[in-house]
Amino acid sequence: MNSARFKLRFALRNMLRAKGSAVSMLATLCLIVMFAVLIANIPSSFSQVFENYEREKYLEIDLTLTFDENAVARLINKRNIGVRYAQEVKHALSFFNLNVLAETDESFYYVELMSALPHEIERLIDYDFRYLSDMGCAVTESLAQTRRISEGDQLSIHMLDRIYQYTVIEIVPDKGLFSEAKIFVNKSQLIRDFYGLTLIDNIGNTLYLDLNDHIDPDVFAETLMADPEYGGYLLQKTIDQEKIRNLTTANMSIIAGVGLIITITMVIVMHSLFPLLTKKLRQPYAVIMTLGGHKRFMFHVFALGIGMGFVLSSVIGIGFALTITNISARAYGVQTWITMDIGATIIALVLVLCYLGFESVFQYRKITQESIVGLSRDLRYERHKFSPFVTVIAGILLIVCLLVRFIPLGYQAIVVLVLSFILAFQGISLALSLLHKFRKKPSVFRLFSLNYLKDNRTIFHSLQVLFASFLVIMIALTLHAYLYTELDRTREQISSDYLMMNIFGYQPSLKAEIMAYDSVQSVEEMFASRSASVQKIATQEEISFNFFVSMDPIQFVESFTLGLKAPISEEYLNGDTPYILLPNELSYILDIQVDDAIYLQVGEHRDIILVKIGGFFESTYYKLIYSNVSLVSEYAPIYQTNSLVIDAGGSEDLFQEMALRYGSSMYYIIKTNEFIDMFATQFEVAIRLFMVYVVAVVASFMIVIMNNNQLVFQSLKGDYAKLKSLGMKTTNFAANILKEAMVLTVIVLVFVIMEIFVFIEYLPKVMLVFHYYNEIIPRPATIMLAAAIVTAVYLLGQGYNLISIYKMKIIEEIKGE
Repeated sequence: MNSARFKLRFALRNMLRAKGSAVSMLATLCLIVMFAVLIANIPSSFSQVFENYEREKYLEIDLTLTFDENAVARLINKRNIGVRYAQEVKHALSFFNLNVLAETDESFYYVELMSALPHEIERLIDYDFRYLSDMGCAVTESLAQTRRISEGDQLSIHMLDRIYQYTVIEIVPDKGLFSEAKIFVNKSQLIRDFYGLTLIDNIGNTLYLDLNDHIDPDVFAETLMADPEYGGYLLQKTIDQEKIRNLTTANMSIIAGVGLIITITMVIVMHSLFPLLTKKLRQPYAVIMTLGGHKRFMFHVFALGIGMGFVLSSVIGIGFALTITNISARAYGVQTWITMDIGATIIALVLVLCYLGFESVFQYRKITQESIVGLSRDLRYERHKFSPFVTVIAGILLIVCLLVRFIPLGYQAIVVLVLSFILAFQGISLALSLLHKFRKKPSVFRLFSLNYLKDNRTIFHSLQVLFASFLVIMIALTLHAYLYTELDRTREQISSDYLMMNIFGYQPSLKAEIMAYDSVQSVEEMFASRSASVQKIATQEEISFNFFVSMDPIQFVESFTLGLKAPISEEYLNGDTPYILLPNELSYILDIQVDDAIYLQVGEHRDIILVKIGGFFESTYYKLIYSNVSLVSEYAPIYQTNSLVIDAGGSEDLFQEMALRYGSSMYYIIKTNEFIDMFATQFEVAIRLFMVYVVAVVASFMIVIMNNNQLVFQSLKGDYAKLKSLGMKTTNFAANILKEAMVLTVIVLVFVIMEIFVFIEYLPKVMLVFHYYNEIIPRPATIMLAAAIVTAVYLLGQGYNLISIYKMKIIEEIKGE
């Protein structure tokens, strides 16, 4: 009887005998394991997605060398790369790349023209091209589909005040760097026309460097930057681990709130499983003890059942987690298989197993402490009581947390959310305990439903799950709505019509030329850079930015339609003090305020300067910053105008004319809506990345709600069978269940609405744990949608329970009791 084989058979028999409970337990455990593994692997999986995205884009390339917006030299000779660094560089590919105006069928649009020797493009993207004559070109498949280009078509390129007619020789599937709106031509003719050069093999404006396998890109990058010939160019690592870490952190932080609530919910769900599971142990335990068996026998049987369920759910849960991760990676554009981090996965499984073990021991000890007679007779549900002590303690702690900051704000926000959850659960418990006092008229609902609602622990746990599931679904939908909303807001961020960028050797006469156009209403001078960083003096914390602007501060606010949190001080506006305006999120992330001093560095080749914080602004894109350094006499020579902001009164007619006129100077004319699309890409990427996660979360918690309904039914089906045997009709059951569902839904929604106010204030602050901040606030429409989904699923579950009651075999259920 004490053999492991016998205990295993006993455990299997118990599971097969109570198939409803077993299926519910397995489904719940699968979801718990899936979410535990997903949450534990988010840093690893996100990092893999971002890294593989870059690897699939650059393939074998380790470094790129090109000019930036401030470079004096715009052509690079690769000859000395091969001479000086032959041991380090396997291949140096010289390209001459331009953003040019293309024309097909009288339709004008910008494309990126890539030009090199044919063998270089083949090596760059690992593809064998057909023969390309001097006036033949290849286009990407996506460009061909967008612009309806076919092989043999004529494609006009406007450069150097003339039109180049190319014949489309080949349409190439998008691969690596040659993707989206790209055209490739042989650079021989192009360089001859541009610069009158004939020895062009080594000349270009972009070098792609493939290093030997044993060479560290970071070390070689430092060596190349110390070389006087190449140190003035813009050198970038294709796999930039710091950039990947920043992307991972930013995207992790966006779903931090969802992860926190999911974790709490999973603990609640696991806790709600065990009273139902251990209920089936009470009679067998009493029988075993009566026959003189060992009190640990049934625990071993129970633990084996839990263990088998855990093993099976681990396999299924990990499989689901892998599927969700890789579907999201495909949506993002990554084809490489994303794996689970073994260490993080093991930790997640161990934590789940430890909690299961703790609950098993805790619940089983409660059984062993009861009398054998009581265990044999009392098969009713486990009771729950409202705890004034817990309520008071949680309330006091919450008040202290709201009034006193004793730990970092991000962690304190987590404490506030957890305490608010506890108080909400206690409020639900109090509401349940008071239900029977509000209906004095005798009825089945009063005598049966309200009687067990007031103290049924399974019902209480089910409402906790319903409460938390509502919040999880609401946050997931809010995240989805936020990303789409921010995408639209970002596209409306700049109020001007055109930007002229990459201007070198700026002269005021250029502004006068553009002002001469009839439709142009204003032209503002601006210094812009694609990289900058600030560093907090006290802690040395550093934040990088993708776009730095220096111009007249009033024009900055108007051109970029940004809302300042407070007016800029007159001392800064009228003085010669260098100051900076930062996105409002940075005030939380770095814990800084107006008038604090901070270090600023623009690009890699300028000195770090000390600036004051002049204010904060609201922006959908927090990687944008402003400074007045181009207006400060000490720094103006260093931060000279290299861009113009053009307001043309909404006219789109200037694009072609300015692009043709200034393209030969390699000035880049861009419509502001396309410029904003560069920023909006982060939201589009986030949408693609998170869409699968959002769908998975919503679908999973719909299953959780349904499954939890089934658990409640399993705990009450004996009572339902007795009522049915007494002649209660299905219509009466339906009326009772509907009333019960309505009452419980109202109770949950009341506390959910109160919790939403806490979420609005503190959920964004949870992101500070990941060194990020953004106000992701649920809209009324999102809350209503979440309420509709949760209510519909809950009612559907109750409807399924009604069907189960109708099909119930009364004798078998009563015998089982």
